[in-house]
Amino acid sequence: MHAIWQQDGFVQLPLLVVLTVGVWKLKSWPWLPGLAMAYVVSAVVNMCFYFMQTLLGPDSPPHLATYLPLNLPWVIVPVLVVYRFWPHT
Repeated sequence: MHAIWQQDGFVQLPLLVVLTVGVWKLKSWPWLPGLAMAYVVSAVVNMCFYFMQTLLGPDSPPHLATYLPLNLPWVIVPVLVVYRFWPHT
């Protein structure tokens, strides 16, 4: 479990911050779209598993009004990143 927290704290969170800024400001960096798509796949798979275990498992959160606002940005930002970096022809 400690390794998962390290991944969230030292990999996922900095990428979330960089990509959130990159959604609007940094599209001109040529390496950012590839990193963005790799992050999105990782984040969405991670959050699908996390939400299913949390919401459908035996230890569901008692207050969804506090749980969802704290956890939905981990899904919303990747969706915005896909929208922004998807190659439009």
